[in-house]
Amino acid sequence: MGRPDLRGTAATHLHDPDNSIADLHYRDVLEYAVGHGTSVDYVPANADGKVETVFTTWLPSHEVERVIPSIINDVEFRMFTLAAFESAESLADSLVPLVDHYRKWIDAQTAITEALDSEARKDTANAALGEARIAAERIEEGIELLRTNAEAFEAFVLANECMGKAAERRLKDVPHEKIAWRPFQLAFVLLNLPGLIDPKNDQRKFVELLFFPTGGGKTEAYLGLAAFQLIFRRLTYTGIRSCGLSVLMRYTLRLLTLDQLGRASALVCALELERRKQPERLGEWPFEIGLWVGSAAAPNRLGRVGYNGPGADQTAYIKTKRFRENSIANPAPIPLESCPWCESKFSKVSFKMTPNERAPTHLRITCSNYDCEFSQGNGLPILTVDETIYRRLPAFLIATVDKFASLPWEGRVGALFGRVNRHDAQGFYGPTDAPSIGTRMDDILPGPDLIIQDELHLISGPLGTIAGVYETAIEKLSERYASDGRQRKVPKIIASTATVRRATHQIQALFGRSTTKIFPPPGVNRSHSFFAETVEINEDDASTNGRLYVGVAAQGRSLKRTLLRAMLTLMSRAETLYKSGEEGAEDSVDAYMTTLGYFNSLRELGGSRR
Repeated sequence: MGRPDLRGTAATHLHDPDNSIADLHYRDVLEYAVGHGTSVDYVPANADGKVETVFTTWLPSHEVERVIPSIINDVEFRMFTLAAFESAESLADSLVPLVDHYRKWIDAQTAITEALDSEARKDTANAALGEARIAAERIEEGIELLRTNAEAFEAFVLANECMGKAAERRLKDVPHEKIAWRPFQLAFVLLNLPGLIDPKNDQRKFVELLFFPTGGGKTEAYLGLAAFQLIFRRLTYTGIRSCGLSVLMRYTLRLLTLDQLGRASALVCALELERRKQPERLGEWPFEIGLWVGSAAAPNRLGRVGYNGPGADQTAYIKTKRFRENSIANPAPIPLESCPWCESKFSKVSFKMTPNERAPTHLRITCSNYDCEFSQGNGLPILTVDETIYRRLPAFLIATVDKFASLPWEGRVGALFGRVNRHDAQGFYGPTDAPSIGTRMDDILPGPDLIIQDELHLISGPLGTIAGVYETAIEKLSERYASDGRQRKVPKIIASTATVRRATHQIQALFGRSTTKIFPPPGVNRSHSFFAETVEINEDDASTNGRLYVGVAAQGRSLKRTLLRAMLTLMSRAETLYKSGEEGAEDSVDAYMTTLGYFNSLRELGGSRR
């Protein structure tokens, strides 16, 4: 007979909330054997609940169940329908059932809690449900703000319109009327409205951790918040003070950053088209997005004809020239291959140094499709060159954490935090620019309103230590004080991850914020958190398949040999399946024809390549 895994209930572990939650959620998982120097597997239990066969294995495996969004009735999740509301009362009324259903679920979880077999587990469950009740109250508060705050209502409606249009471009097979939020996405947006709208609200200083499995839709959740904040800033500040960096999104991996650029760029394109329709409400200055990363991913200098200074072969001018000469052999000057709005491939004439190549001030990017709204005029609202970013101050900036190492060395970075005092039609200027340029402003610009840190779990160890030092400077540069000099306004911080431990401790060390709110709060059972549920695996139904994890234990063998043999086996088996499949069935194994490897250090990567 199996026994409960007692490791999670040890007294030393119960002081760790993560271990306590794990013990609660996996209380039905039994342990039948423990391996020493190897792993152990077993034949599933018989009808009596007994396991009759256990065996050692050097290839342990486990299939993790898929997580899917819950279906919640009587709540309006469709983006274009939410965008069509003309009355704040009607909009709020369509969202109130979300809170009602959530509270009913919490009450049902309370009944489950009473039946738990230990006081420790009851305490853990009650603490989790306490957080769920707080989340329900915050969602309700956000809905009421939409009812009572005219600017919040208008920003929310326009954000839904722009998010819907961006999604419509990406999800071409989904009907217009079915483009909708997942329940946790909309709840997350509503929950954060009080902290975004009112800088004096205590929730402003909370760090919100969006904790959801990979592929569950975290990106759309925080892009929805970004869209709201970008519009809300334009509605609440007048004239030139509505400009400047409002949303800062950071990544640690350049590959992921470039993927984010494409998705976020489509949203900014939608915002810019909406601004052009009503400049009297959303301002004359365009919505723009910037990519602030190292020179390996995007040009950091504009360059010019005859320039041979530092990084001369990596300037925007040289990359544009090479792409025009041979677009097959040379990559595009920016890390996008196609227009984020209409998905037409960029051509040789899509990139141009303006106003001219001898004294450029901007790399203009236009779509090659003449039917696209961004094929003429100023082109796409995308900035990828540092010099232009420091001058134009895009409303939305995507950056890598390592880029902030330039803070002590590059004075112009201060402009990103609103530290400018002059402007003209070309941009903004601060202490590092010639004093004769631009018209003087009455005050500096507001600082960033929202900071989004994706893949939080990657900022740990030495990287986290260094990043924490820069976070102090970032918050200091971003903060503003009220006219009485007492009320300090700081950015709202959102973090997201699919896997994290000791989140509160990590966030305290990284951002210096004492309160962390994890969303969605866990329930009593791991299979259901109200906003999402797991799919029970059924071997006879392929649609229920989860994600298979396989470990390799090869004592006495080098990491390089183990890695190469494992990859060789995977690739050869994929090739065999590909060739043996029926005609037209190759697509089912096509995804397995590529093996992706992650390495913890350059040393391991280098050893594997040799």
